[in-house]
Amino acid sequence: MADQAIHHSVLTGISTDLPVLSRAQEMLQRGASVGWKYPNVAEALKKVDEELKEAKDAAASGDNAHLAEELGDLLHATTAVAMTAGIDATQAMETTNNKWVRRFEAIEHAARNQGVATVDLPFKEKLKAWNAAKSLPVDGQSL
Repeated sequence: MADQAIHHSVLTGISTDLPVLSRAQEMLQRGASVGWKYPNVAEALKKVDEELKEAKDAAASGDNAHLAEELGDLLHATTAVAMTAGIDATQAMETTNNKWVRRFEAIEHAARNQGVATVDLPFKEKLKAWNAAKSLPVDGQSL
């Protein structure tokens, strides 16, 4: 039956052992290779808006299983935005992780300066330290 060729998905062979963000990027890239991609960042961001609304609705319902599903969709949609913009989502997340560490360390520093444990620093003070750290230059950029 020559007309019933064996079909292999473009997704065949993507390792489930990859870190999840790398796997999502690979899935999106392979989908894009056959035309399943957003035409521009603005269209990709519309999907993020849709998924964010669904996540908010799920959170309001109190159903954590549904919220987890919607958060996964939201993360996947933001990965698609990155791909559409030509941004490596893994590198973007690494950059953000590094910013987060520096900002959190500013909270710890503020607690030490006030002579209290970080856990005892009022949230308002933590937020103040976090926001102040955002304006501090690191390698020529704000945190």
